[in-house]
Amino acid sequence: MWADPVTKQCKPCVPNCKTCIGPHTNDCSTCHKPDFLKESPHGECGECDEGTYGHSSTNICVPCDNCLLCSEKCQADNSACAQTCKKCDETLVLETGVSNGVDIKHCPPECHEGKYPNADKECVPCTTPCDTCSTAVKCKTCLEVYYILGETCYPDCPEGYTEDAATRTCVPCHGTCKSCDGIEEDECV
Repeated sequence: MWADPVTKQCKPCVPNCKTCIGPHTNDCSTCHKPDFLKESPHGECGECDEGTYGHSSTNICVPCDNCLLCSEKCQADNSACAQTCKKCDETLVLETGVSNGVDIKHCPPECHEGKYPNADKECVPCTTPCDTCSTAVKCKTCLEVYYILGETCYPDCPEGYTEDAATRTCVPCHGTCKSCDGIEEDECV
């Protein structure tokens, strides 16, 4: 109901408004579920526009934080809710995480360690034997039992290289060696 200043009578709100301040569709103060108030404190009721999501406890459309498309995701018992992204700005990546105990997706500038952006700019875990990586086949670091040479991890270094246990890298043998147990000339095998 709203108070008509001319007739000084209370009049009903338009059907999609639960409460309102006037006779128009954009005079809503609160909305009937499942609709959300598009602008606060007064506006239209309906589905939230792109770049906003319906906040379950306030029933108001809230701007997405760092997302082009987002929604609210809640725990099964609705004890906690958080924004989850569906689409990121082209300069950001889509990564899975946890907020308020809820599994969500968010849009950081780059993937966290141990993940890389795939063709859809979604962060996916590096594959074995990579510990950190830039793509599915380009390792930055290797899991503990591997050695890195270039952007590839090896369980044993290839011929012409030897393992450096301290740096977990493959280092070239001395120039006179085809294969070796160290980098010195007298370590050829």
